[in-house]
Amino acid sequence: RDYYLSAVEAHEYGLIDDATLRPRPDYYASLLHKRLVGQRVLKAQVADTDDGLLRAYAGCSRAGAAGGRSGPAPVVTLVNLDTEARAVRIPNLGSRIELYQVSARHALEDDVYLNGSPLTAGDDGTPPRTGPAIVSFDSGDPWIELPALSYAFVVFPAGDVLACR
Repeated sequence: RDYYLSAVEAHEYGLIDDATLRPRPDYYASLLHKRLVGQRVLKAQVADTDDGLLRAYAGCSRAGAAGGRSGPAPVVTLVNLDTEARAVRIPNLGSRIELYQVSARHALEDDVYLNGSPLTAGDDGTPPRTGPAIVSFDSGDPWIELPALSYAFVVFPAGDVLACR
């Protein structure tokens, strides 16, 4: 599968910096998407907001992408375009989620963080490990805090969604 970014007004923005060969922030979005999200797309909806700054996309994970599960699991991608953090309620599809939350300390910074740890390619260009934060909860719909100008992949390894079978 190929990914394309369009250039606006003749500016070049590749996933890899041509001069340093260092991955740019969008590289990690592409990497996580490719590792986690399969081809099946599901309907997602953001309730209680009409400003368009919080977006949600849903699908089924790649087979084996969800820890301890051989088949696809539901996965939701959340994007916070707001300059303020947002508390997001997600559906209860089991007692735990696998959270891949990507953020930066500043909006135009090249350094990005996965669950608070820097994402850095190895000296030989090897992509970094991208393990999730495991979030457990007792009952009800769980809430996660989505930092300003960030995104997250939320995998529901125990989620039993018919469309993902």
